[in-house]
Amino acid sequence: MSKIHVAVHIPSKGCVSLILREKEERIGKPFRFQNDLPGGTQLTDLLVKIAKKKDPQKMYVHIKATSVYSWHFQHPLLYEMR
Repeated sequence: MSKIHVAVHIPSKGCVSLILREKEERIGKPFRFQNDLPGGTQLTDLLVKIAKKKDPQKMYVHIKATSVYSWHFQHPLLYEMR
């Protein structure tokens, strides 16, 4: 079964970092984006593109966030993955 794990760190200020792994191998370089709605949408678009290219059976998104700072990332992702 093909799985992709996405690790997202969302601090209270600054950029957010992302690491994608498939079978213990990193997919591409770490990706940074702003913690705002355009940044969350940009990240969501990237994940959809990777999912279409790799065609995994599952994609796990692990989010480490302080308080409510993951809102800009969570909402576009939930909308796109429906």
